[in-house]
Amino acid sequence: MPIMTKSAARSAKDGKLPGKKKAGVEHYTVAVDDLVITITGSRADGYVVACPFDPELVTQGRTLDEAVAMAKDARQTLREARAKPSRRKVSGSGT
Repeated sequence: MPIMTKSAARSAKDGKLPGKKKAGVEHYTVAVDDLVITITGSRADGYVVACPFDPELVTQGRTLDEAVAMAKDARQTLREARAKPSRRKVSGSGT
């Protein structure tokens, strides 16, 4: 299970991720291994995941577990893409 903030951990019940609820929308901030993510959404509509420390990491899932799994996969995919040498042509000084 992901590591949660102290206030979130105190309110955890039945193994569910706690969060703020507003008009049916749930908000979570959790740490999974070395990845901090925010999850927003609902059971009916699914969940959107973003990383406050990496704006390129945005994904989604139908359930909370799927959303966390997708975030881990997105992080790995981004790491692999960033490790590859760039094929972009760099404009020089015109010489």
